[in-house]
Amino acid sequence: MKTLIITAAICATAIAVAAQKPYTAPRTPWGHPDLQGTWTTDDARSVPLQRAPEFGDRRLLTDQEYADRKRRDDETRGDVRVAAGTFVGEVGSRTHRHTSLVVEPANGRVPARTAAADQRMAAINKAVNPLLPLTWEDRSLFERCITRGPLASLPTLYGNGLRIVQAPGVVAINHEMIHETRIIPVDGRLSGERFHSYMGY
Repeated sequence: MKTLIITAAICATAIAVAAQKPYTAPRTPWGHPDLQGTWTTDDARSVPLQRAPEFGDRRLLTDQEYADRKRRDDETRGDVRVAAGTFVGEVGSRTHRHTSLVVEPANGRVPARTAAADQRMAAINKAVNPLLPLTWEDRSLFERCITRGPLASLPTLYGNGLRIVQAPGVVAINHEMIHETRIIPVDGRLSGERFHSYMGY
């Protein structure tokens, strides 16, 4: 009798699994992928921006490399909770396998600045000592709570929340820090066609 019950349970489970439909990603009423919701990049804080050269083009850690990172993250999480609490820290609540936040180019490295960009940075560094500002204009836009710019989605010490809202032809990303919103046209219009802003559109 016991064998019959077990067999019936296995068969019922197999039928239920076979009847399940494959996962379908949610879509908006107008047919676009539905990205809406509240997201955070907190858990990516222990993933380096650039990939270490020894990883080459490999995007994910091996099991051993992941275990090593998780051990370091767990130690850091314990230290931070004692000192500062759960919601402020150098690592998030989970550990990821990614070798870098940059995924393009394939080597996971930020491309070198152009010569013109180097000249601009040299002029800025020569003109202003950030530790000894002459006026309020010498402070960065971030320090003045105006904007973190389009790179605000990169994880930092805290304030990594993002809220995504969609409408036909547009996606809006609102950042927790400074509460600024980046509006991205997805209907073929060029970003910045009509106006420009600190957020790069």
